[in-house]
Amino acid sequence: QHGITYEETPRDAFETLDEWFESGNAEAITETNASMYSIIHSTGNSTPIQMTVYDIAGEVFDFAEADLQQQQFRYCEGFLIVIDPTASAVYVSETIANFINSLDEIMGKQTTKAATVPVAAIITKSDLYKREIGLPRIRATFRDLENSESGALGYSDYLNHVCCTFLTNHGFDNAVNLIELEFSNIRYFPVSAMGHAMEEGQYEPWGVLDPVFWLMSHENCQLREIVKQS
Repeated sequence: QHGITYEETPRDAFETLDEWFESGNAEAITETNASMYSIIHSTGNSTPIQMTVYDIAGEVFDFAEADLQQQQFRYCEGFLIVIDPTASAVYVSETIANFINSLDEIMGKQTTKAATVPVAAIITKSDLYKREIGLPRIRATFRDLENSESGALGYSDYLNHVCCTFLTNHGFDNAVNLIELEFSNIRYFPVSAMGHAMEEGQYEPWGVLDPVFWLMSHENCQLREIVKQS
């Protein structure tokens, strides 16, 4: 909708993101706790709505100290699990398992609340695998499927199928099983944050907004009423 104003906080963190986007040089996250990015949306006289993203390095889940517990898990309205297909499948599975264990410890192992929170499982660096999970490729094969007699899947289900098949074929079947066993509301997305290799200039991202808009489409997200995908 028109008429939305917004405030980014902390401002210096967003300025760093801008520098990374323009230069194509991004730094690895080394913090042992979550980096927080907040955007406060306002529309006229309505109560402002804040969207906060907690960015957590996977290495955080290598540690079990109580002071590193991610207490924001208690009120998160969605999770984004980033899977790097160039990383070790064993390490990715261990990280996801540790994340789930941390989540269970904080939320309570008997609760089903965590299981119902929507999860966007992102396959990052997908520009390296365009022939398998590039969005033009997926859309083209989906159209072919639609035109055939066997075209029974909707696009979102087909996208999930393609992404899960890709992960399984590349040895990440255990990671998929861990996610599927813990959560009930999952969508998979191929994403390229940079759109090219490191140090090749300004970012040319694709697919990055799809998981965000999907998470925002759920009833528990107040932003879905004022921010709509065109």
